[in-house]
Amino acid sequence: MTVMLAGRISVGLGLSCGTISTETIFGGIRPVDGVPTLDAMAVVDDDASELVVILIDRRSGGAPVEVTIDTGTFDPDATASVTTLSGETMYVANTHDRPDRVTSVESTATFDDDLTLDLNPYSMTRVVIPHADRLSK
Repeated sequence: MTVMLAGRISVGLGLSCGTISTETIFGGIRPVDGVPTLDAMAVVDDDASELVVILIDRRSGGAPVEVTIDTGTFDPDATASVTTLSGETMYVANTHDRPDRVTSVESTATFDDDLTLDLNPYSMTRVVIPHADRLSK
């Protein structure tokens, strides 16, 4: 899912979200305090014909969280492609017997003035947003 980031130009972004804290060690990960619930990164290709946004939801449960993407000066096409990788829990893993426990789901999303998505806990979502004038670039 992140291979689309390679060789592209990083784009600054602003992110406003809640925080999480943990009390136990998970694998080699120490407890954290006040870590943002979401992580985000964005890139454009050389001719700015496509914006790719990756969103990671670190929450361990609860209802989906609503995220709004404002593309700023990037003029988006009306439709973006969305790929979400997620599982039922933070411990879930694909196995030989159950290769479908962590799956990716493909969908599309439509821009109004901005784009709103629902993110599930422990998910990674890639949003590929074509520029409105991509055919002329």
